[in-house]
Amino acid sequence: MIKVKPITPERLAKLPAWVIEHIADLERARESAVHVLKGFTNAQAKSDFFVDEYASDKVTGGPSTYRRYIQTTQMVVEAHGVRLRISTKYGSTNDNSITLQWEDVNRRADEIAAVPFSFQMIRLIAKDKMR
Repeated sequence: MIKVKPITPERLAKLPAWVIEHIADLERARESAVHVLKGFTNAQAKSDFFVDEYASDKVTGGPSTYRRYIQTTQMVVEAHGVRLRISTKYGSTNDNSITLQWEDVNRRADEIAAVPFSFQMIRLIAKDKMR
């Protein structure tokens, strides 16, 4: 990682006027973009489903977390030969639970292994991806 010295008022004063103006324009654009992003994320209706995304929205320090809500009661994830369906309202029941249903992506009724991985965590592995 390249170490960049912070821009101090003394260093800034040594730069040409057009560079100082350009830096100020970039700072204003960044601040405006962060303001719009925060307004968008704060105006969302909450939902059972969301995605946490990380954005480097500060000049210094680590990224901030932005939560983007998805208005649905069911979501499907497909990866590595497995289709996982996650539902908070399965069928006509609303029994205060989360339903997980998995199958192979081609719906061939091939086996999918649910392998314990860590505390309250499993890995779903398609038959053709198993050792």
